[in-house]
Amino acid sequence: DLMGGSGSIGGSAMINDMIQEPRLFFYTLQALGKNLQGFDTVEKLRDGQYRFTVNGRDVYALWEGAVPSTISGAVTVIGLDGDETTMDVDSLTYDEEQPVLVIP
Repeated sequence: DLMGGSGSIGGSAMINDMIQEPRLFFYTLQALGKNLQGFDTVEKLRDGQYRFTVNGRDVYALWEGAVPSTISGAVTVIGLDGDETTMDVDSLTYDEEQPVLVIP
């Protein structure tokens, strides 16, 4: 449990800032763990683009280049903060500072 008591990771500065608000790093780890934990395979599509297979579904990690042609229609987009949005892939934007996980 990352948000544990003293002596655990949750009690460290890695999770909370000086005013005890969770850091973006924590939410990013949660989003990655929730959506990629136990992945079966990973394939590098090109620099800045990977396709993970997790329990029979594809999850794309994207931060560079055009949207892969294998993705179309409505997708779930997960940002660094763990927030999920459903949108049409044609509206999807990302870059090195705003990478996303995309689930078709």
